[in-house]
Amino acid sequence: MKTLLRAIPALLLALASHACLAAPSVDILEPLSLDTRPLSGRSLAELEAALGIGASARSPWYALDWRDGELHLEAFRGLRERPGTFDWKRPEADTRFAEPDYAQPPLMVFRVPPRGDGPEGGRLETGTMPGLNVDETVRDGWRRELDLGGRRWILRADAVKAPGGRSLPGSMRLTVAGESAAPQVVLGRHAGLVFREQAVLWAGDLTGDGRPDFLLRRTLATGEVDHILSVSRIDGTYAATGVTHDPDKPDNGFSSGIEESEYEEWRRANSPRPYPEYRLPEARPATPAAYALSGPMKVKGIAIYANPQGGLLAPGVKRDFVFAFAGESYRMLAELVPTWQGRQEGPSYFPQLPFGLYGSGGGLTLVVSVQHRGVKQALLVTQALMDDGPMTLSAGDLDGSGRLSIAIDWMPHYNNAMSHAWTRAQEPGRLMKRTSSFQSQGC
Repeated sequence: MKTLLRAIPALLLALASHACLAAPSVDILEPLSLDTRPLSGRSLAELEAALGIGASARSPWYALDWRDGELHLEAFRGLRERPGTFDWKRPEADTRFAEPDYAQPPLMVFRVPPRGDGPEGGRLETGTMPGLNVDETVRDGWRRELDLGGRRWILRADAVKAPGGRSLPGSMRLTVAGESAAPQVVLGRHAGLVFREQAVLWAGDLTGDGRPDFLLRRTLATGEVDHILSVSRIDGTYAATGVTHDPDKPDNGFSSGIEESEYEEWRRANSPRPYPEYRLPEARPATPAAYALSGPMKVKGIAIYANPQGGLLAPGVKRDFVFAFAGESYRMLAELVPTWQGRQEGPSYFPQLPFGLYGSGGGLTLVVSVQHRGVKQALLVTQALMDDGPMTLSAGDLDGSGRLSIAIDWMPHYNNAMSHAWTRAQEPGRLMKRTSSFQSQGC
């Protein structure tokens, strides 16, 4: 009896500790962009407060990493300030930036925000998460049994078939079911998306509610990679968030036309005092960019796709032509590919891509690809109908490097022109590497 009485305080402490670590009431997952941000006159503390980061935040942020087949979760360290390069042409510009306080940024940062008017968001365990390293590519009919904490679950993949029996791009769906739990959609279908590969990386109980959570990976047809976290919600359904990584790391640019210059004029006119002007000596005369518009330049502004007459779309190859560069033959294809369209069920994640890439569906998606010596690579995936046209292509030594470059220009939406460029890759099994993406938005 005395032994039991002595054990009661410890038991109560354990129960209290367990209550503090109870499973959070997950409604949604909220991601945090890891992009570098200009401080624009604010202090670092002011920016963090605006983002809900820090001790006063109602919901803690977590940094998730996937390393060596293990899922790691830690409290997000916050942001750090770094100075930018002083621009003598724009001395009024704020040259301070805020970036994540990591030597190598985590895979993603997210939080479980409060539900409704709740006092605070969900708190998660940190460290190396126990679970299963699945790391399997999924296709239609794929099935995997999971044993998590003594409970058995079945994870399945299914896709919608096109005429002829092939799976429709964008139609893959993942569902999970337990011995006494009805099937739930872990990641739903998404209209207009075309993937090279889809995989399940990890399964485990991240939120501590007894139901499995998942880390997924999708590789788009054009090479960008999505990592998606899908966790069980309080009602048994799933919520998802994700991040998109482009391994090519192209230069991204944006111009908003007259609005940009008007804003600069307004900013200077409202300055409390005029800015001094500096003239710096130049070490050598500027070298103009070299464009080889003759010789190896074989394609310039060639129309490869335009809206069909009357807006009537039909699948199939719309342009197929060959050009030569440095004695090598390259084939360009522009084709309308059937993709899934339908009502969204379950959580989804649309990749974080430059404007105009991929699309919302409609049953057909435009895919532009290049083919050389038996290797075919998708360069561009976008919507089938555009606000203006035609889509044009240039190819040759566009940057004076002596290597093949390809540029595609089109206008997917009113007053928004896109220009993308690729350069010949220096690696086996791959033809082109993305080098730039530029969006020009009119006034």
